[in-house]
Amino acid sequence: MKTIRFGVVGIHGFSRNHIQSLQTLMELNEPARLVAAVAHARDLDEPFAAGLEQSGVKLVPDLAALLAMTSELDVITLPVGIHLHVPMAMQALAAGYHVYLEKPVVGSIQDGLTLAAAAATAKGRLFIGYQDMYQPSTCALKQGLLARELGALRKIVVMAAWPRYFNYYARNNWAGKLAIHGTWVLDSPVNNACAHYLNLALFWAGASDSGSARPVSVIAELARANPIDSADTTGLRVVTANGVEVVFVASHACRTAKGPLFRLECEKGFITTQRGDQGQFTWTVHRPGQPDETRGSDLKPVIAIGNVARALNGESRPLGTLEQALEQTRAVNGAFLSSPIQTIPESFCTEEPIEPNDRLRFVRDMNAILDLCFDKGCLPSETGLAPWSKPGKPVAVQDLREFRLVP
Repeated sequence: MKTIRFGVVGIHGFSRNHIQSLQTLMELNEPARLVAAVAHARDLDEPFAAGLEQSGVKLVPDLAALLAMTSELDVITLPVGIHLHVPMAMQALAAGYHVYLEKPVVGSIQDGLTLAAAAATAKGRLFIGYQDMYQPSTCALKQGLLARELGALRKIVVMAAWPRYFNYYARNNWAGKLAIHGTWVLDSPVNNACAHYLNLALFWAGASDSGSARPVSVIAELARANPIDSADTTGLRVVTANGVEVVFVASHACRTAKGPLFRLECEKGFITTQRGDQGQFTWTVHRPGQPDETRGSDLKPVIAIGNVARALNGESRPLGTLEQALEQTRAVNGAFLSSPIQTIPESFCTEEPIEPNDRLRFVRDMNAILDLCFDKGCLPSETGLAPWSKPGKPVAVQDLREFRLVP
C-alpha cells in the first residue's frame, strides 16, 4: 500500500489537530506521513517548530513553497480561516494535489459553486473535514434509516449548548464576523463550531448512501448577546426535498455546555444519540411498547485523514464530500436571508469572569430555552421563554446560487 504524503498549511491553531492526527496515523503504521508544513509564524512557538523539524518534517514559509513540493507531496490539508478556503483549495487543486479542506466549506453558495467547478476538472480529489462523515457508525445509523427499520424518517431535532468566551471571539480577525475582506464567512454556531451537526442531520436525512438531503425552505431565528457582527445563537427549521424537517438550535451565549443532542423521529419510533468528543458513538432505538435498544460502534473513532489516505489507495471508506457540504451551505445561507440578527436586550444577559483572564456573556435562560427547543422540536420563539426572538421569513433555497444580504 502506497504511503500518502501530506503537507499541512500552518502549525498553530487548528493546524495542530491535523499535525497530531498525522503523527498518530504514523504511530499506527497507517499509510499516511506528515512530510511538510507551512510555518509562517514559527516564532510564536519555536520549540514546537523545532520539534517538528527534528522529527523530519520540512517547514516552509508559505503556501507557494508548499505547492512547489510536487515530487514530495500528495495531499495538501487546509485548516485555515473560512475566507481562505476557496482561494487556497483552488490553488492546491490547480497544482495537481488532492486537498483535505476544513469545515465549513464556505460562507456563501456562490463561493461553494466556484470551488465545485474547479474540483470537477481537477486531477486531485477534494475531501471536506466534517469528521462525522468519516465514521463507520455514522453510515451504520444511516443504513438503518434507509432500510426503514422504523418506517420513513420524518424529522430530526438537533441541539447544542456550547458556551464561548470573549477570547474565542478575539482569537483571529474573522471570529464573529459576517464577512472579511469581501468574502462571506457567516461565523456563527451553525457555520463554524456546530456546523458539523447540521451537516450530519442533512446527511442522515439524505435518500442515498452517501448523499445529503437538499434543503428546500428555511425559516430561522438569529440572535446575539455578544458584541459581534454575526449571531451567537441560531435556530433553523429546514424542510428538505424529500420531506424531512430538520430543526437545529445552537448557542454560544449559554452558561453550561450540553450536547450536541439528536432525535430522529420516524413513523414507527425514534432514535436518540449524542455526538461530540466522546470516544464511543452509540445510539438508542425507541419503539412504542418495546424495550429500548442501544446500538453502537467505533470504540475507537476513525481519524478522518486516515480515511483519505486509505481512499487514495483505492479502498472504499466513508468520506466527507463537497456535495454533502454544500447542502449545509444552502441551509445556512437561507437562515441569514430569513432572519435579521436580533440583539438580545441587556436585561436578559449576564457576564461572568472565567479563569484565567477571560469572561463569558450569556443569556440567563438560554440553557432552559435550548432544552425546551429540543424537547418540543421547536425554535426559541415557540418556547415562550425567549421574548427577544422572532421568527424570520420563509426562504426558498433549493435552487439558490447566490447569497447576498441587503442592508
